[in-house]
Amino acid sequence: MSTSDSRFRSILGGPLLLPALGIWLLLFAVPLLVFCLTSLSDSAGNLSSLSLQSYERFLGSSFYINVLARTVVISIETSLLTLILGYPAAYMISKCGRSLRKILLLLSTAPLLISAIINLYGWLVIFSPDGPVNVVLRYLGFVDGPVRFIYTQPVLMIGMVSMLLPFMIINVVNGLVGINSVLVEAAVVHGAGRFHTFLRVTLPLSLQGIVSGVLLVFTIAMSAYVIPLILGGPTNRMVGNLVFDSMSNFEWPFAASVAVILVLTTLCICACVIAISRERWRAASY
Repeated sequence: MSTSDSRFRSILGGPLLLPALGIWLLLFAVPLLVFCLTSLSDSAGNLSSLSLQSYERFLGSSFYINVLARTVVISIETSLLTLILGYPAAYMISKCGRSLRKILLLLSTAPLLISAIINLYGWLVIFSPDGPVNVVLRYLGFVDGPVRFIYTQPVLMIGMVSMLLPFMIINVVNGLVGINSVLVEAAVVHGAGRFHTFLRVTLPLSLQGIVSGVLLVFTIAMSAYVIPLILGGPTNRMVGNLVFDSMSNFEWPFAASVAVILVLTTLCICACVIAISRERWRAASY
């Protein structure tokens, strides 16, 4: 590429970015600034004097801290479960031909093509007192009466994993497909078995896809609202439900402060994961 072409692209690139930058500022940066300022207002919503009482209310309550801790734990567990279930499926899909791979990727995204409400209410029917799970347990003689599955954390985890698993599969498939097949063949030529080839070559080189999938699933799980509302019930509330409840009660400063704490917590955990994975990636590259 000539110097004149590169100059032309650099000059033209700036104005072309302005529409996307304007949309980003309008739809993300400005609302983020607004609710950050709202979180610093007093209980009446006045910004004449900045106040931290909404943050003090959250951090001074064991109930709110437990909700935040529960949200983090459930999000981490969801990320790990989707990785454990999604990696083998993604590995199988990546080994298929291009045409079959497209079909399998489309099938793996099937839960995303169905309304989340319909999907989640399907789990309610399955785990209801008269649902298939209880019917099978009673038929096999494991229980005498219906077992209460609804509004428990295991059922909540099942719903979270079923809804977020496609995101993990897509990201891991992209990471696996991008691996240079020559590296795998070189390991086989030098006498490495399938397991050692996977452990020493495929798994480290797919780390970027794993990290991107984990981060995507984790961030979505941290802000989940509908899934814990339908499957979790009042005993398994998450921060997203807390924000909505505060907004429903017109407690705008408190809702904004909870949202800020949720964003900061998510960013801190994601930054730690990226830092650790970067060191792993450097170690695997040498």
